[in-house]
Amino acid sequence: MASSPSANGVLIFFLLLSAPVCLSLNNTTASLQSHCPRSKTPRRGSPAGSSFVPSTSFLSTLHSTLDEIKKVMSLVSTFSSSLDCDLRVSSAVSDCIELLDLSSDELTWTLSNSQSNNASTEGTGGKRLSDLHTWMSAALGNQDTCKDGLGGTGGFVDSLIAKGLEKVNSLVADGLREIAAAAVEHAGEKGGRRRLMGFPEWVSAGDRRLLQAQPAAVANAVVAQDGSGNYTTVAAAVAAAPAESPRRYVIYVKKGVYKENVEVKKKKWNLMLVGDGMGQTVISGSRSYVDGWTTYRSATFAVAGKGFIARELTIENTAGPQKHQAVALRSDSDLSVFYRCGFSGYQDTLTLYYAEYMNYGPGSGLGRRVKWPGYHALSDATKAANFTVARFIDGNSWLPSTGVKYIAGLTV
Repeated sequence: MASSPSANGVLIFFLLLSAPVCLSLNNTTASLQSHCPRSKTPRRGSPAGSSFVPSTSFLSTLHSTLDEIKKVMSLVSTFSSSLDCDLRVSSAVSDCIELLDLSSDELTWTLSNSQSNNASTEGTGGKRLSDLHTWMSAALGNQDTCKDGLGGTGGFVDSLIAKGLEKVNSLVADGLREIAAAAVEHAGEKGGRRRLMGFPEWVSAGDRRLLQAQPAAVANAVVAQDGSGNYTTVAAAVAAAPAESPRRYVIYVKKGVYKENVEVKKKKWNLMLVGDGMGQTVISGSRSYVDGWTTYRSATFAVAGKGFIARELTIENTAGPQKHQAVALRSDSDLSVFYRCGFSGYQDTLTLYYAEYMNYGPGSGLGRRVKWPGYHALSDATKAANFTVARFIDGNSWLPSTGVKYIAGLTV
């Protein structure tokens, strides 16, 4: 994904099949506003990659990784109650416990999908390479986020668990290599149907209707600052929502600026937040690294519960460029949808990785490129291929049915 440090950068790929931690690694000081139309992802049960047969070593690697994660979590947990006097250190430790727990979930889903002969209840359904790749990639990123957070504390916890994190990452990387090899083998497979109302098939018919319906007519709970609803804060409504709900639970947030930080925990399944429009319903926070928060914990809105949907609202972090890392949205939610949503902030607003490969013409020289940690000048075609239509969005499995012309791989 490429972008520029303009004041009005636009992000168009934000309907997530499965979300790794949505933190950007850039250091841009310009205000970034991203408006999110419908994006498309592979349909449920399409054949691409469905014939993947995991090797014994792959399954063994998953088991070993899960065991190693338990060891690291046990070690980190010993510090969780003894460092409350330092906000950044205690936040970094809490972040790591949460991130390792997410990795455990993602690898458990991978293991279950790899062993089962039946369609899975996780991901897009079936034994899909795209699901396995997404979950394992997310698991790989989680350890890096944990390490980054601890690295900023200057404390001893980082050095104590560094080897454990490196071992987890090494094991996950080993598994990803087998997934990547299988993805190359199945890259030519095609399948899919036309989208229904423009959404992927894994977005259910009921959810498609909810994405078009009047919010007041479908809400299970209403949030209003003037007291006319069931709750006056978004966080209170989220906290009251049922846990592990198999059914969609809709919270309608009326027009207003809600100055709060909201977290949708991982057991809050199938939650939907509907506002009165971008710029009309605004969830606003101002946490930042400078004020003692980790980048991960600075998010104004954080969601981990699977099947989350947001529609017609804006999430912002108003900390300002002088406050360094300050996240607006962090999403770890599998199969989440952000529809007609705006995201506004100054640094680390979102899911960002800046890269370029074999650019040419005026301005293609690399001498004056930004020094952001998230910027990468790629020279390896193998790495660049990971961002092609065929690999990055599994385009061969669903784009042919739409009639859209596209180039599946690299053309250079």
